[in-house]
Amino acid sequence: MNRSLPLAALAFVACTNDPAPVTPTPVASASVSASSTPPVASSAAPVAKACLPARAAEGGILHLAVQGKQVLACFLDASLTGGNPYAEPGQSHPCLLVDPETGAVAEAPPYKVPEWTESAPSPTAVTVETTASTVKVCPADKAKCKTITIPGQTQKATKKAEPKPGDKKGKKGKKAVAPPPPDADPPIAAFADDTGGKVFVFVRDKDKKGGFQLQGDTYDVATGKRTARVLLTTYDPSKPDTPMGFADPTNTWRGHFVGNRVALSDTVCCGPGQTNWLVDPVKGQKLFLSGYGGSLAQDPTSKAWLVLHDKILSIVDLDAFTKTPIATAPGDGLDLESISADWISVGGKLVLVHTNKPGLAIVDVAAKKAGPTHALPICAAP
Repeated sequence: MNRSLPLAALAFVACTNDPAPVTPTPVASASVSASSTPPVASSAAPVAKACLPARAAEGGILHLAVQGKQVLACFLDASLTGGNPYAEPGQSHPCLLVDPETGAVAEAPPYKVPEWTESAPSPTAVTVETTASTVKVCPADKAKCKTITIPGQTQKATKKAEPKPGDKKGKKGKKAVAPPPPDADPPIAAFADDTGGKVFVFVRDKDKKGGFQLQGDTYDVATGKRTARVLLTTYDPSKPDTPMGFADPTNTWRGHFVGNRVALSDTVCCGPGQTNWLVDPVKGQKLFLSGYGGSLAQDPTSKAWLVLHDKILSIVDLDAFTKTPIATAPGDGLDLESISADWISVGGKLVLVHTNKPGLAIVDVAAKKAGPTHALPICAAP
């Protein structure tokens, strides 16, 4: 599971192709004669305890789903991946079914990792196409597409110079200078809101000393006019603990609208490395949300906006533009490419699931605190 998308906005469905475990049917023993030795009564076979294998005790969270009022929690078995934090399609990883209220645990079939497929875009979705200097926004009705030219995003191609005529002494004139190639600049990164009425554009710019900096421009699609600009590049050398964002021109930039704000990500080309931000394009405010793997998502019950940074769950107030930690999962965080903690909404309750060591707790969003942790049982080593 990857939080590059808001997981709480998705409908969680258990996904496995493995059949449920089958319990063998006992076979009745043959009758014996009166003269034979009476059979010794055999004790019933011990009931297997629901637990996670020891090898998965420190693996990342692989899959969360809702089954009734219970949580299906599946963890990566590193012995299947050779220590790699990513699972491969076809692998089956261990799961438990947990009652978040009581902590009661039941066995569950393993989670079989599905084949990777790229979902087709909805025919009603707004699409955005870009070149090195233009942004094309298309609503569901493709006949109503609008194209906006973004100034200053390409090298200015010089007009092809005409050769100068030779002088009276017969000296040849200078050759024409060819203009720079039109596709020397990368395509613009941009995204539109759900209505296609406005588009946010990542605009490459330079500071007073000629160094790279990135602007965030909002355009009204109907008029093609820019309505807001915010400087995105964030770096204060006097504050080394301040996260740096949008300072590397080779990074990848993405985002989506959240009301009048935008949630943005700045991802390095050869990771893992990422910073996630909440930005008010009009007021120019920027709020650091999380590092690699985090994202802003809304709890469907409380309607609160939440973000995970490593194993810390915080509530984000969009109006006050603040981030407040409300729960911290126990234990140490895993490698950046592993999911150390995640949350899911079950029966109107918010459940924080964590690993290393595996467990879960119910979070009271209104009170901004978590209840006691229910540790998940680990099988005894064979």
